[in-house]
Amino acid sequence: MKNNKVIKNTIYLLTLSVVILTVTVLKKESLILDSFFFEWMNAWSTPKLHAFMEQIVFLGSTEGLFILTVLTLLVLLRKYRFDLMVLYLSIMSCGLVVTYAMKKFIQRPRPAATVFVDFWGLGADSISYSFPSGHAMKSTLFFGFLTCCVYLHIKNKGIKASWIGIATIIVLSVGGGQMLNGRHFFTDIIAGYLVGLNLIFVNILLYGKYKEKVDHIMMQLPRKLPRKIRRNV
Repeated sequence: MKNNKVIKNTIYLLTLSVVILTVTVLKKESLILDSFFFEWMNAWSTPKLHAFMEQIVFLGSTEGLFILTVLTLLVLLRKYRFDLMVLYLSIMSCGLVVTYAMKKFIQRPRPAATVFVDFWGLGADSISYSFPSGHAMKSTLFFGFLTCCVYLHIKNKGIKASWIGIATIIVLSVGGGQMLNGRHFFTDIIAGYLVGLNLIFVNILLYGKYKEKVDHIMMQLPRKLPRKIRRNV
């Protein structure tokens, strides 16, 4: 119950932050903070750094997440963790819907050239607006989910701390790469992180709320089913 209260308070805080940031962007397309970070990132930009960050950014792209999703689901399926498969699909589906809805509603232009949706050639005629950053949000959702799994199922504190550090660096690098390559404003990236974290906490809250009920139902399934399946649906 105490953990649920903390999660709910975190959701309220994140939601309020997203609302404030969204209203600010709607009122003023270009912010001083965006200009500052855009110029600062350009000062550090080099061809080699640009090429390297493109590889990191791929982890937050739709194509990259599709590959990572297939691998993740295969691992969970092999472990009979159907409950975590449902949680993962719920988190990522919410992310895609919320990202699309916010981009279409706000329609903030990109800082540089217009970017179109591109999923291996599909959707190339649809404009992908700037706010919030889909790369920042999707990388937050994916690595946030993996972090939750590591935190809950790995007992070694050293491994936990190491993974959290690695995941944080990757997620921040994806957002930084999008700014460095001129595809997003600073506030786009922050919004992507905030929305992503919010969706993770919302799904975890619902997951914890209904898991006991689902577990009880699944344990009533025929005994012929492997115990692993009945226990992990």
